[in-house]
Amino acid sequence: MAENIAEQILEEALKQCGKADVLMEDIESLRVVFEHNNLKSIETKQMTGIGLRVIKDGRIGFAAATDLRKPGRLVEMALEAARFGQTAAFDFPSPPQIGTPVKVFDKRAAEFQLQTAIERGRECVETALAADEHYDCSVEISKSLERWRIINSAGLDYSEEATGFDADVSVLLVLPEGGLLWIGEGRDGHALCDDIPAFAREALRKHKLGEKNATVTTGTYPVLFLPKAVDVVLEAIEVGCNGKFIQKGVSPLGDKLGERIADAGLTIWDDPTMDYAPGCGTLDSEGLACDRKPLVERGVVRNFIFDLQTAGLMGVRPTGNAGRSFADMPAPHYNSLVVEPGRRTTAEIIAGMRRGIVVDQVLGAGQSNVLSGEFSVNIDLGFLVEDGRVVGRVKDCMVAGNTFSVLNSLVETGSDREWHGAMLTPALLFDGLQVAARSDEE
Repeated sequence: MAENIAEQILEEALKQCGKADVLMEDIESLRVVFEHNNLKSIETKQMTGIGLRVIKDGRIGFAAATDLRKPGRLVEMALEAARFGQTAAFDFPSPPQIGTPVKVFDKRAAEFQLQTAIERGRECVETALAADEHYDCSVEISKSLERWRIINSAGLDYSEEATGFDADVSVLLVLPEGGLLWIGEGRDGHALCDDIPAFAREALRKHKLGEKNATVTTGTYPVLFLPKAVDVVLEAIEVGCNGKFIQKGVSPLGDKLGERIADAGLTIWDDPTMDYAPGCGTLDSEGLACDRKPLVERGVVRNFIFDLQTAGLMGVRPTGNAGRSFADMPAPHYNSLVVEPGRRTTAEIIAGMRRGIVVDQVLGAGQSNVLSGEFSVNIDLGFLVEDGRVVGRVKDCMVAGNTFSVLNSLVETGSDREWHGAMLTPALLFDGLQVAARSDEE
């Protein structure tokens, strides 16, 4: 990365406008992919990019480039864009007070080698084939090293070095009666994943549970969403608390601040403070300090998230939730979403179910309408529970409901939590959800 290119661009921009910020990223990445039990590809990339945002005559202009040989051209493009840009409702922030930085750099992840990635991928494949030679295993392992820096006209100059590490393993089986059963497991974050083959073992465990089919008829059931599927019922809250949708007047929660929308057993935090977690960080991408805040606390809406512009348009304080890459304008963005746990483990909750459905994976977004809270999704991997025992896999079923009704039928949250994407969540048990079985319609 050129040592002073960011300063050159900011200095040149400020000759023609009074306010600007520059975000610069330098990213190195390695990606190893196995498909159909074989090594398919190895990819390495290196990219440096820079984004310039200006405020000229009260309007926002933005431009980005990966060719840094002509910084003056980048300034020209940003100033030209400002002629047609949105009216600025903010000023760039001055340097914040920073306490102990959140840890986002893991030396072990940075030193993770290509050969080790290949070995871990092969271990996953061998684990699957040792269980059944008909299994089809795919593995994707990637690591990245990112150096980013933000400077602005208010004196902010902050830089950070972060590692990224992602591992995903899937095991597929062509079923004797036709169709496919695909089960995927994985995790991403800033820290090295120590046991990647564990994802293969977990997928195989669920394959074993799904060997026997169970018959389900259309009706209402208690439904336990495992962590991988919880986003189905929480997505409407994620959208509803996002300042972009509030500012546009389409959020279903825009007028619900301070009101109860869910059972008192539900508390959701936006938490950037956990070391190495996906989405964690010390400052957001506009240079504001990140902090831990409840979105929903004991069922009550407590906070929305804003970047500088949406906060200014709404006349509220920004929340340190700006997300962007060098190539994008900032927008409200969650850090890490964290659902508070309950008292009993997932296994204990299942043991207490008389008859119900466990949903592990869903297929696509179905007929969901996030803004209204309606969801209707196919159960890609689910199980029938009878008298506290999993008796078989359910097939050709859909689960449907309205998030804001379903959240008031929350029975219990599990005590054990898992990361999926940037969400740390336990299993959630709801009562009285509608399950439709396709066999009833034939």
